[in-house]
Amino acid sequence: MNVVRGAFRLTTAKLARQRKSNLEINIASLTLGVRGTDVWGEAAGDRDIVCLIERHIEVADNANDTTFKMTQGLTFYIAPHGKPPLPVQPVPSAKLEEWSQETDLTEGMGILRVDGGWTVHLLSFPKREAANDARQELSKAGYAAVVRQALSNGATWYRVSIPGFVNKTEAQAFQANIIGKFGITKPWISWRKS
Repeated sequence: MNVVRGAFRLTTAKLARQRKSNLEINIASLTLGVRGTDVWGEAAGDRDIVCLIERHIEVADNANDTTFKMTQGLTFYIAPHGKPPLPVQPVPSAKLEEWSQETDLTEGMGILRVDGGWTVHLLSFPKREAANDARQELSKAGYAAVVRQALSNGATWYRVSIPGFVNKTEAQAFQANIIGKFGITKPWISWRKS
């Protein structure tokens, strides 16, 4: 898993009990070896951060040419870009809460999941090129938009949509928040049977 920019949280403890596997996470200049772990990290503009919540990880700080193990939960490591790293230290509960808010899923904010069956359709275009341009603009802003071909009244249209909402409530929340952005005026929702 490669984290180019932004925060993430990964919890593998339940998976690790079912099967033995190793996972490697790259956070800009840091590489983490993960197995049965709960970890939070961020690739920020000026530094890379890893916070071990539970279990243990192996950290390779490629920018500072060092490798070490973090074995104590609720500790964190910061590697500022172009400066020496800070020592591993305990994470204050307020800081962990602040970091968790960046990655925790909040109901009513448009939660997506790989197997989510609800789609919000944002825009339709008669030409694929225009739909692709709109999708790229949405992607640059962090939206997982796709272009799909559709038939309407015998004509071919290209829909720009975001699939994967976990339920209708989440799709409706996203629908309400996207109106007025990127030229979107009348988004609509559909559901597909699994």
